[in-house]
Amino acid sequence: MAKTTANTKSKLLKAASQVVRSRGASQLTLEAVAKEARVSKGGLLYHYRSKRALIEGMIAHLLASFEKDIENQTKSNEDRSAWLEAYVKLSFDPHLSHLEESAALVAAIANDPELLVPIQEQYLAWQEATEASGLDPAIATIVRLAADGLWFNELFDLSPLTAERRAEVLETLLKIIKESQNDRQDCAES
Repeated sequence: MAKTTANTKSKLLKAASQVVRSRGASQLTLEAVAKEARVSKGGLLYHYRSKRALIEGMIAHLLASFEKDIENQTKSNEDRSAWLEAYVKLSFDPHLSHLEESAALVAAIANDPELLVPIQEQYLAWQEATEASGLDPAIATIVRLAADGLWFNELFDLSPLTAERRAEVLETLLKIIKESQNDRQDCAES
């Protein structure tokens, strides 16, 4: 039963993201999500009692998925900069960057900016992890903000990079991490 519930919730969250991405946040209604998911409105209401609860579920799912992916990428790497490298790589990976799920951000902004509080809190934690990477905190922050910039650029389809440019930018950011890490180690050894 728990697996069926999880599958249904996942289906509903995916449908909600699809509605926002294809029709816009103003079109996110319980009826539209139920229709997109091919479930009854009552079935949707069983899992999410309101549009607000649905958006909260979308946000929780987005954050949990991204955190799980970071954990998976860093669990076998004890290097202090591993977290930042994983954050950057995930932000650049079109399959793991959670762009589809990020419709939750758009829905929250359009419906109730207070729904962004969990995201703001998560970004505070990510900034702490960024600064704990062992790199110069300003350089580490610049790297994280560059990754965020690409992610938001793609989320809003502002000015998509070519695959080649994207790869070059990713390579450059990872190089900055390595060079900054080496600089810190050289300073510590001196």
